[in-house]
Amino acid sequence: MTLSLHNIFFDFQLCGARIPRRILAARPVISGALSVALVSAVLAYKAQAEAAAGGGAEVQDVPAVSLSASKAAFIPGATERPEDANRHGVFPVRLEWSIAGLPAVREVRIERRLYGSGAFETVAVVPAEPPEFIDRNEDALPGETYCYRISAALPARGELAAESSGYGALTYLAYIDEYNESVMLSHSKMTLMHKHPNLAKLGKEQAEGAISGTLSYRTKVRGFHGIVLMDYAGYSDVPGWILDGSTNTKANLAANGMMFSCVRCAGMYPGAVYYDDIQIKKGAARGGFYTVEPEGFPCGTVAWDAVRAEREELLPRPQEDEAFGDVEYDEAAAGGGI
Repeated sequence: MTLSLHNIFFDFQLCGARIPRRILAARPVISGALSVALVSAVLAYKAQAEAAAGGGAEVQDVPAVSLSASKAAFIPGATERPEDANRHGVFPVRLEWSIAGLPAVREVRIERRLYGSGAFETVAVVPAEPPEFIDRNEDALPGETYCYRISAALPARGELAAESSGYGALTYLAYIDEYNESVMLSHSKMTLMHKHPNLAKLGKEQAEGAISGTLSYRTKVRGFHGIVLMDYAGYSDVPGWILDGSTNTKANLAANGMMFSCVRCAGMYPGAVYYDDIQIKKGAARGGFYTVEPEGFPCGTVAWDAVRAEREELLPRPQEDEAFGDVEYDEAAAGGGI
């Protein structure tokens, strides 16, 4: 058998393979007939390179398991009704997995634990196909994150496992209830809004969030109406809730009126809360409804009287005979159109 070493060398380089040092060393001195051993070595390397490049035998997949758990996600068929949530207003979590290189796997074990504490507990053992499971955790609370683990048993290789963390979305009522925790904490840091009589509320002040951001308070009056402007900028007192936007109020001499504007939320539960239909009666929110729009969900409404009253005192209740007085009102500062 006679082959040109130059041709073999050139052809081998096209494969993108690494040339063995012993073959490179032989190149300058060997030509014409090559030993069978040398040809075999070159062709073996060439076959290896072609296989890696897809031109030879198919490379077997390395066995692997991956898992993804949803976070406050809308899940068709599982988050569309209040009845889909548990008693705490928390919707299910969707688990999705993939198993590569393990065609013989028929079932997987799903385990769960509260993130950062405790041991895993088995939730279910389910078929590997379809690769999805809806976890309806009856004990999950708003603000809790769970760690999930999926495992596949292999008699010859032991067990392969993967982990992911997630948590369920909230019902509209649970969303506004948790959101108001942040609002009430922010209001507790203000001083002007809690003063009496109402004229003592005039002015401006600012408070800082325990975690981040600021809340600014301003008041303006014009004729027989008063305006309270409260602006959140990256404000956070509660882990998982970051507020940006405004909760503004316009009221008459009897401290009756309406709220307006919107606050957008980031963190664990992205979304928005709209105030345009909240009624102010005698200086506090006492009627109407919120419009709530969690990210990925359609807008929903929550009646004011469906929310716990102790979390709804958005403005302190004034004496009935108090008035704002006839003070000049800066319409531009209030955003106009009021």
